[in-house]
Amino acid sequence: MLKGHQDMLWLTGQVLLSRNFVKEAEEQGLDAIFAACPYGDLTEQEKIVFRNAFEDAQLQQVVKRWWEAYDKAREEQRITKIGPFWE
Repeated sequence: MLKGHQDMLWLTGQVLLSRNFVKEAEEQGLDAIFAACPYGDLTEQEKIVFRNAFEDAQLQQVVKRWWEAYDKAREEQRITKIGPFWE
């Protein structure tokens, strides 16, 4: 288990757990999203890394495919709904 870096882990989790996170981050701006991180341990270097990953076209496609694969698995009932946060 990673020690520290809780805000970076939280941000990464939001991308894969919150369907609207990317849209909200684009609307609000990443600085607002960074300010909302709950643990207070996000470093300037981590902000740069997350921003670069968030804005990378290839990684954007990975996230898009993640949600497509997730939706298909839900449709085929290979993944059951475990809570509202997955929507």
